[in-house]
Amino acid sequence: LEIEGLRITPEFMETGAAKFDLDLEISEGKDGLAVQFSYNTDLFDSSTIARMAEHYGVLLAHIAEAPDQLLSELQLLTPPERNRLLLEWNDTEVDYPRGKCIHELFEEQVEKRPEAVAVIFEGKQLTYSQLNKKANQLAHYLSTQGVGPETLVGICVERSLEMIVGILGMLKAGSAYLPIDPGYPKERIAFMMEDAHPTVILIHEPTRGIVPDGLKIIDLVSEDNMIVQFSEENPAGSTHTQNLAYVIYTSGSTGKPKGSSLAHQGVVNRLVWMQQQYQLNEKDRVLQKTPFSFDVSVWEFFWPLITGARLVVLSPGAHKDSARITELIEQEQISTLHFVPSMLSVFLETAESLLCPSLR
Repeated sequence: LEIEGLRITPEFMETGAAKFDLDLEISEGKDGLAVQFSYNTDLFDSSTIARMAEHYGVLLAHIAEAPDQLLSELQLLTPPERNRLLLEWNDTEVDYPRGKCIHELFEEQVEKRPEAVAVIFEGKQLTYSQLNKKANQLAHYLSTQGVGPETLVGICVERSLEMIVGILGMLKAGSAYLPIDPGYPKERIAFMMEDAHPTVILIHEPTRGIVPDGLKIIDLVSEDNMIVQFSEENPAGSTHTQNLAYVIYTSGSTGKPKGSSLAHQGVVNRLVWMQQQYQLNEKDRVLQKTPFSFDVSVWEFFWPLITGARLVVLSPGAHKDSARITELIEQEQISTLHFVPSMLSVFLETAESLLCPSLR
């Protein structure tokens, strides 16, 4: 604008308020384009806007270099941001025992601490050596029943010592375990059996008659006199880290229940990460309270057993009783346990008068 006798220059005015949440003004002058962002400070801070302006500059530069390229294919990030996002933040690789299966990590603890108590249930206990021998005998027996790598073995038992022996025995035989909660409706159990086609099903006395007829069933109690005739030695390793370790079915709340499967390598990765983060040792006692049809139970079973800690198994049905949980924490000096927030709230109300000093 030219007016005789006047010299006019543009000035950016600070209005003190933003008219919109975000506003970009660009004006052309003799020296190029002047750019100004106005923004609602309740929504943005200055560093966000500065980063946005920098991204806008990167975008404009790429448009100038490749005007025919689709806008969605052009870059927004600066080179340092791309390096941080793609390289620095993804440099998360750590060393862990890649060639080991879950039961092999347990066997290492058996070698280190054979006479240490491994598992406790209702006053009964097994040392690492005893648990290993019982699981080995079951594994050898299962092998004679056609069980091996990539086969699926169902286990329908109440929380007990048999549950721990059964799961370890299945893994040592090379199979994946399929937990079948005895409290499931008959229709759900029947669906799981038809969908998963387990090779055999392990049961014990409290769960007889729950699994549908027509399936191959091994009763861990009544067939114990046969199982104990097999070798107590560790089975020859035929399981690889990529073989399945378990299949746990979803609730089916979004449709039909689906079998969620995980290989040994994934479980070992998780367990080693937990150990790096929380550091269990032989003095720790972990409470196994989650039904084995939920994946939280996986680390409850195996984390203590691969670190030399003690696994304390809660009585059947007691996982819903905060008073009994508190009593067992005090009795067995539990150091580690898992709660969902709702159950934690109930537990804290029940345990308000107790210090539970063993918990860490």
